[in-house]
Formats: sequence, C-alpha cells, structure tokens
Amino acid sequence: MDSEDTVVLNRGENDISVESSSKKDVSLIILNSVYTNSEAAVSLSALPHVRKDGGKMARMLCLYDTIMVSNVKDILKEVNDFIIQHKDDGSNVGRVHFHFSGHGVHNAKIVITPEDAHADEHSSKTNI
Repeated sequence: MDSEDTVVLNRGENDISVESSSKKDVSLIILNSVYTNSEAAVSLSALPHVRKDGGKMARMLCLYDTIMVSNVKDILKEVNDFIIQHKDDGSNVGRVHFHFSGHGVHNAKIVITPEDAHADEHSSKTNI
C-alpha cells in the first residue's frame, strides 16, 4: 500500500491506518436532546451534552460521508430514509456507522430473550 493510499489518524499512542477504498463510508448521527413527548417535556429537562457528543462523533468520523440530525421525532423513519438515500444514489457503501445520543422513547422497556440476543449472529444480510 502506497502512502498516497493510506490515511493515518493520530490517537495518542495508537495510530490508526485506514486504507483508501472505492467504497464510501457513511454515518448517521442522531442527536435528541429535547423530549418531544409533551408530558415528559414538562418534567424532564434537555440533555446539555448531546450537542457535544455530536461534535465529537463528527470529528471521529471525519473520513465518513456523515448526516447529522437533531431532535428527530421518528427515528425509524430517519434511519430508513438514510438507507433509501444510499440505495437510490447508487452508493457503493463500505462501512456504516450509526450513532444515537439523547432521548429515545420515554420509559420504554425492551425485553430480549436469549434466542433474540443471538438471532443475528449467523446472518450477513444487510439493507445497504
């Protein structure tokens, strides 16, 4: 690999070398710092560090084609739109990074069975 084909990220003691590729690395960063549910918004304050998280993620993903959105009401729609965008523009996607910071669903409980926890281990199917 030539030096022209390599990007070196300096991260203290550990430098990271990244080979260039014909594939595009993409990321979606969702920053929800404000509750959109009116009941929760009255009793719960905004999260002040969400914007800082977004700035840190954007710097970390500086080599990625990044979309950053804030205070999204429908996270699933945002993710699906991101997938469709990269399908429709004919992107040859190499890596995908998804980052969410902030409020999701107020008081949601997620139950994961042992079977569910390992369901995707043998699947390599992806939507992008």
